[in-house]
This record gives sequence, C-alpha cells and structure tokens, in this order.
Amino acid sequence: MTSVRQAFAACLSVAALCACAPVPTKPDARDPWERMNRATYRFNDVLDRAIAKPIATAYVKVAPQPVRTGVTNFFHNLDGPLVIVNDVLQLKFRPAGRDLTRFVLNTTIGLGGLLDPASTAGLERGDEDFGQTFGYWGAGPGPFLVLPVLGPSDVRDAIGLIPAEFTDPVHYLKNSGTDTAVAWGRYAELFSFDDQEGVSSYET
Repeated sequence: MTSVRQAFAACLSVAALCACAPVPTKPDARDPWERMNRATYRFNDVLDRAIAKPIATAYVKVAPQPVRTGVTNFFHNLDGPLVIVNDVLQLKFRPAGRDLTRFVLNTTIGLGGLLDPASTAGLERGDEDFGQTFGYWGAGPGPFLVLPVLGPSDVRDAIGLIPAEFTDPVHYLKNSGTDTAVAWGRYAELFSFDDQEGVSSYET
C-alpha cells in the first residue's frame, strides 16, 4: 500500500468509527464527536510540529519559488479529472467543458501541468469534489469531523474520499514506482501550507 493510500485508509477508519466514538455527557449539537475530534486534533498538531512544519521549512529553503510554483501547478492539474467528473455529476456541463479544456491545455502545452497556461488564457480552476456532489443531490453534511493528517471535514466529505481515490491519476500508477515518488511530492506540496483552519477552538 502506498503512503497516499495509507493516509486515505486512516481517514476512512476514523469515519467508520465515528458512530461508536465516546462523546461528552452533554455534547454540543454542532460537534457531537468533540472528544474524538479533540484527540485527532492533538494528533494532527503533534504531527504538524514534528514533521509537517520541518518538511515545509526545508522545502521552502531548498526549492526556489519557480520550482515550488511548478510543483503546485502539477498537483493542481492532477486534480483535474476529479473536478471534471464532479462537474458532470452535478450537471454543470459548461464548467465541465471549461475544466476539461483547462486540463488538456495544461497537460500538453503546460508540460504535464508544471506550467499553467490555462489561467493565463482566462480559464479559472474549478474546485468541485464528491462531497459537493453528494450535497448537490441532497445529502446533508453530517457532524463536524477532524480527519487524521487531512484536518477539518465532515462526514459527507470524508465519505467522498472513497470515490475520489479512483479519480486520482496516482491510483493508476501502481507497480511502476512512480506512484511513490508522486505521493511524496504531493505530501511536500501539502505540507508547505498550514491547513489547520476550522479547528483552532480545540487549542484551549
């Protein structure tokens, strides 16, 4: 199992255990799984201080800005299939055409996504995912949920990680050795940002 799928499996395990997680005697209706979320937040905070921030600091020092921009562009482009599929599932055909054009343009002229000529051409990047698709078709978000590594979410978005795995191009690079390299690159790009917004209330 690759490191990406290991993190993915951990997130799904947390979502699956939510129903049996212990809760306070009088849980807040906005956060019924507060005890578990606090524990996960503390785990993420330790991970962030011990691993993520040192990696991000080293990455910024070693990689010049043009390289970091190229890495960010590359991984944004990898999200293209996910966005396109969810555009279609939400019956947003015009945005689907725009995002498909963007993906093709950046993958070809943009050298596999390292460059972003689509944005220069005025094609904005979409951000649709399966959580939004479930919401489009009437599914409620469910309780607030802090996922290991990935941070704040809700049950709907956590479940959306399952089909999202199969729209990730990395999923189809099995046994080539490329998936591991791309996975580490994805983590480096992810760790270069502080994404703890939404759980700051657990710091006290």
